[in-house]
Amino acid sequence: MAANATIVGLDIGRHSVKAVWATRSGGRPVVTRTDSLRLPLDQPDNTGVILPWIENVGIHACPCVLGVPGQQCVFQPFRMEPEDRRTAEQAAAIEVVKFNEMAPEPMSFGFAPFSLAPGEKRFLLAMARPSLLRSSLDFARQAGLNVIDLVPTPVALFNGLEQLEESPGEPCLYLNIGHTATDVAVGSKAGLVFARSFGGGGQLFTDALAKALDVSTAQAESRKLAQATVPADGAPDRQALRRPADLWLAEADACRSVFRNLFPGDETAPTRWVLTGGGALLPGLREYIAQRMGVETHLAGARPVRVPMESPELFATAAGLAFCGLGFARAPVSLLPQEVRDELTFRSQKPSWIAAGAVAALILAVSLVGGFRDIRRKAADMKVQRASLRRLQALVADIEHLEAKSEAIRKMTRPLFDRLEGAPLARSLLTLTAASLAEGDGLLMLSDAGYYFAPPGDAPAASSLPAPGMRGRRRHADEEDAKGGAGFRRVILEGYTARGDFSTVKDLIARLNASDLVASADLLGDDELAPSDRRHADPAPPDTTRFTIDLRIAAP
Repeated sequence: MAANATIVGLDIGRHSVKAVWATRSGGRPVVTRTDSLRLPLDQPDNTGVILPWIENVGIHACPCVLGVPGQQCVFQPFRMEPEDRRTAEQAAAIEVVKFNEMAPEPMSFGFAPFSLAPGEKRFLLAMARPSLLRSSLDFARQAGLNVIDLVPTPVALFNGLEQLEESPGEPCLYLNIGHTATDVAVGSKAGLVFARSFGGGGQLFTDALAKALDVSTAQAESRKLAQATVPADGAPDRQALRRPADLWLAEADACRSVFRNLFPGDETAPTRWVLTGGGALLPGLREYIAQRMGVETHLAGARPVRVPMESPELFATAAGLAFCGLGFARAPVSLLPQEVRDELTFRSQKPSWIAAGAVAALILAVSLVGGFRDIRRKAADMKVQRASLRRLQALVADIEHLEAKSEAIRKMTRPLFDRLEGAPLARSLLTLTAASLAEGDGLLMLSDAGYYFAPPGDAPAASSLPAPGMRGRRRHADEEDAKGGAGFRRVILEGYTARGDFSTVKDLIARLNASDLVASADLLGDDELAPSDRRHADPAPPDTTRFTIDLRIAAP
């Protein structure tokens, strides 16, 4: 909403329609216009009367806030504990669930915070049936109104009088006496504490006067405002108004009693009553209320005003509706359905979205033109790069071919280099072993572990997968001694012994372990031996036992 927008508060009652035009100026609301329409009392549906009036006074040209009659709403105060971690919306939704169980349809709701003591979290909850709200919105669409909010009339009454009157902040009871109902609101510097509406208003007095004087309702209405007065002395018309005044006071006092039950502290008790509405203009009613209830009572506008306007006692609720639309509500209670709220948000942001879309389209067009030119420039560069890439790929292929040949040659020559490098060590081991063998024992084979445990027909470096059996070919010579190459760092000795108890073999292992050349020597079991095709071509002599020793060479 624009800062200088004009909002219309529209209060549609049974007896009259009131409209207030208001705008924002200097951080305060300003009432620029008021208007009203008196409705015929003998017609059940006044839509045909209201619609032409709305068009004539130009209400449809401004955003509008509609009042929801208080009798169509349910008001309930609730409180949150200080340690309650829920949001106010969550707490209010849970309170509404309790009423939904008794209502024929889920209730729409709004709430306003107030606080009677520091640290308190109190809220006034307002609920209404969505079907009733849809009825108000359907009327607004029929009238061509741009409705931006729906506010309960008791809440609008409080918001209007809080802005209109200079108030010291003491608790005050506001009453808007309409034709068939009276709105009640109790507020103070804490905010709107209590709201309610009860049946009974100016029609009580009109009907009583018509019956007592035996005249028509229209004649009784005119005579009521011109000549009648509430105190029951003198003329019959005065006596006739005593009973409806007492009935109305009983309902008002019942509302006050409900409030006192909810808020029993003396600091919350209203110190004065403020009357608004057409029924409040009945001569003598204000004095009668003050006498009977023993409380200060006055019409709206009797005290100094903050926002000047014509007839605040008649237009307070409509002004409060306009102030809500301008954002000057002390109790911001809204019953506008969420789908309507979303539609309003869309409409308010539509110009921005259109402008953003136009800018985006312009940016896209510039980007496409620049992108097309950039693509053409890069296509030429790409051709040059592709030719260079093809040359590099051919060079890489040549290098990989040469590396493959080098690797094949390295694999072919590795056994030769391993034997050449291990020849001195093999000679030393053979000399040591021959010197350590007992008489009758012999040596069949000396081999490095890599070739001994390699799969048949493969060089140790030619396969990375261990062959089955022999416990995974001794885990492929312990993964070729942690991939460091097994060449003559681990050696396998095969031999034979004539001693069945392997005593000479144990002596041999002890002598080998004692040598500086050997880091460790151990006897391999039968299940760890290589198959027979790996054994020495010369078989062991008869009556001897074959043994295999695993030698680990000491680091140089």
